[in-house]
Amino acid sequence: MRGGNEAQKGRLQLRNAQDALQRPLTRRGFLRGTAGAGAGALALGALPATLVDAAPWRAPTTADQYSAIIAMEWMSLALQIAPTTPGLSPLPAGRVFAYLGVTLYEALIGGMPGRVSLVGRLNDLAPVPGQANRAYHWPSVAHGALATSMRELFRMTTEENLAAIDSLERTLSAQLDRGRPPGIGARSEARGRQVAEHIMAWARADGGHDGHATNFPPGYTPPVGEGLWVPTPPALLSSYQPYWGTNRPSAISAVEDYDPGPPPEFSTAPGSAFYASELEVYETVNSLTDEQLAIALHWANPLGHHQSLVMQAVAATNADLETAAVAFARGGIAVNDSIIACFHTKYRYSMIRPVTYIQAYIDPEWPNPPVATPPHPDYTAAHSVVTRALARAMFDQFGDITFTDHTWDAVGLPPRTYDSWFELSEENGLSRLYGGIHTRPAIEVGWDQGDAIGQAVSAVIDQAVA
Repeated sequence: MRGGNEAQKGRLQLRNAQDALQRPLTRRGFLRGTAGAGAGALALGALPATLVDAAPWRAPTTADQYSAIIAMEWMSLALQIAPTTPGLSPLPAGRVFAYLGVTLYEALIGGMPGRVSLVGRLNDLAPVPGQANRAYHWPSVAHGALATSMRELFRMTTEENLAAIDSLERTLSAQLDRGRPPGIGARSEARGRQVAEHIMAWARADGGHDGHATNFPPGYTPPVGEGLWVPTPPALLSSYQPYWGTNRPSAISAVEDYDPGPPPEFSTAPGSAFYASELEVYETVNSLTDEQLAIALHWANPLGHHQSLVMQAVAATNADLETAAVAFARGGIAVNDSIIACFHTKYRYSMIRPVTYIQAYIDPEWPNPPVATPPHPDYTAAHSVVTRALARAMFDQFGDITFTDHTWDAVGLPPRTYDSWFELSEENGLSRLYGGIHTRPAIEVGWDQGDAIGQAVSAVIDQAVA
């Protein structure tokens, strides 16, 4: 065990940061944001002036002639209200951002002459009624689409958050009115609403529509046996979202196609590979460096973090409205589809968590790991799967860009800078080893699983060209 003053110093640093970022894990706290930041804690940092100081609204014929500010305003509000929306834990939140991205993409398709609809490319998505190629004011189309889908996807949120949606709609409508012909503006917003209503009807049939209300379904009983998952301390919560893996993905054909196979064979023998992987978690946590502590904390709360990364990439590249729409669809689908596939794997194999194994077979006095273990099985590691899928998708969208992640500025965690998407995803996966949450096999197999899903999502998006 790590001893002396260094151990006390490290634990104190971690505890102080957790007070801001990660409250003690309870059922109620988990559903309000996975022990995460409160409203407004997610931050983008300073956006480029081209996104903040919008030029007067013009009326060109294509979406790429506009700034992405209208999309960024709505996505920023979604990011702000997600942590205080009852039941909107990380899995339902990933679903929300995916459908916002698809809605924006499909609403703008008539203004993206180099691209075609995702109808026929996304599972069960039927054609949107009406004409997609009439002369519209594309920021107004985006505005109508995102306002409508926000009300549906956040229908369970607080009255205060619903009022914020209404307020943003009024504010943006007033700004749009200053530079668009009234008839075109009204027709454009109506088209956006029509598309959003169609996408929302499609979303309601995916199996996750009421996911915010079924995070811990009472009828589920996990399998019992040696090496299988059991509720973990300190809260000993029941199984989180055990049926999420049965939801309909958007781009991948079937989650079974992305099943990586079973985890390493369970063993308690000290010379076995399984024992060695659990011992690595034990020894890593017992000798954490300050940098490893910082990494564990930076990635501790996944709610909204992936969407924040996409937004920061849009801002860092000064993306136009079309590019932003493609990025939000690509990134959102990659996150949601990879979550579904990962949770299908988790509950198929129901692998024991490190804290359970270590306290049972290595050190009965081992304290709970530095980051609270989420209430679902170890294999595969969701952080690895999801962030690698996003990294692959964003690399295919933007290439490798260097940017600084400011997501947790508001809770006092320092920003972190990355030179590539894959560097980011590797750190993200290892953060769960440093936090005492996952074994290395769960992390590394998760990277492979996520990369395959990210490639599949990008193939669908990249083939949707005219």
